[in-house]
Amino acid sequence: MKRIFHKDVFFSTLFVFLIYLIIEIAFPFNIHFLDPESHTKKDFELSDLFFSKLQKSEDKVLDTNIIIVNIGNYKRKEIAGQIKTILSYQPKVLGVDILFSEKKDVESDSLLIASLKGKKDSVVIANKFEYSTRDEHKIESIKKPLPELGMDSSAGFINLISKEEHSSVRYFKPRLEFNNIQYNSFPSEIVKLCDKAVFDKLIKRDNDAEIINYKKSNTNFLVLENNEIIPDDPRCNILKNKIVLLGFCGPDTTTRVLEDAHFTPLNGNISGRSFPDMYGVEIQAHIISMIIRDDYINDMSPFLLLIISFMVCYLHMVYFVKVFVKRHIWFHIIFKIIQLISAAAMLGISLFLFSVLKIKMEPSVIIIPILLSVDVLYFYDGIVKYLNKKFNYQTYFIQQHN
Repeated sequence: MKRIFHKDVFFSTLFVFLIYLIIEIAFPFNIHFLDPESHTKKDFELSDLFFSKLQKSEDKVLDTNIIIVNIGNYKRKEIAGQIKTILSYQPKVLGVDILFSEKKDVESDSLLIASLKGKKDSVVIANKFEYSTRDEHKIESIKKPLPELGMDSSAGFINLISKEEHSSVRYFKPRLEFNNIQYNSFPSEIVKLCDKAVFDKLIKRDNDAEIINYKKSNTNFLVLENNEIIPDDPRCNILKNKIVLLGFCGPDTTTRVLEDAHFTPLNGNISGRSFPDMYGVEIQAHIISMIIRDDYINDMSPFLLLIISFMVCYLHMVYFVKVFVKRHIWFHIIFKIIQLISAAAMLGISLFLFSVLKIKMEPSVIIIPILLSVDVLYFYDGIVKYLNKKFNYQTYFIQQHN
């Protein structure tokens, strides 16, 4: 076979992808190569390797635009006092990562209402979607702030995307629609108040979900304890004109607990993880920081990825078909060598695209067809020989194996 464009190469490649499609349909819960939000049992994606091990040291910098204030074990009355004190230092935006969907005692509610009165232009508080227990993608209701707070129009949902309870949080949704109403996420709403142009750019990307571009550092953001927020304290002037996030970071910042704690790709232990590495408010800070920096990671289009996968598989099949027919005795040895080289190359290319060009390409969509091709060739060989015998179909495979 001297030509690159040969019908047997083309049809055998098509046959590989037909088998690939059948496997994907037949085993949807075991093979998720085309689902960007799916996770393996070990909850590992190749991009995790970049975030946890390969991220460049110059990316490990403190974002001084965002400050986190820990509520610790404060109750609503103390939180209301914290909000009032923080706002006295004139932050650019205060994001309160706390649900106020239920009434408490009269005194606490009154103090909270007073602290938020007239603050819709500078404060974002939390709402949260409740999902169906039968269908994890179906929204059943939304927990909104108490109407008395007057903050419904300045609230964002704090739901984080993870496949399962203990899976890593890799994506966030900028917006969600429920009952024909568009709701902004907590980070999106904060950015909207902070810089409308930056928010508009996020929305114009029109992505259902965005990859969170985490930055690896021991101290990505300054985190203050609740008792460090004191009225008329010159040290608290650092809050002025900053994005301040008020949320839970443990009883204190040195004590890690499981409440509102999540795994992220920054977790140093890729396998065998035992303790979540980041609180919800910290993840929200990473998302906000990424949006403001305009530092997005782009998922490669599934259609483009399939085209690339088909072309790469086709080029492999040009050689595989020739060796299968002409040097059949050496076929398996040659294939295994090429398989290892190709898999390593695809992994390397995927890491390069992610780390340098900020494009996420799922390498398994390219690697799996190459792995399937050797077995598929045996099926294809039998089919075309039957067609040749029955209908005199002309095929390259009707040649003597060596």
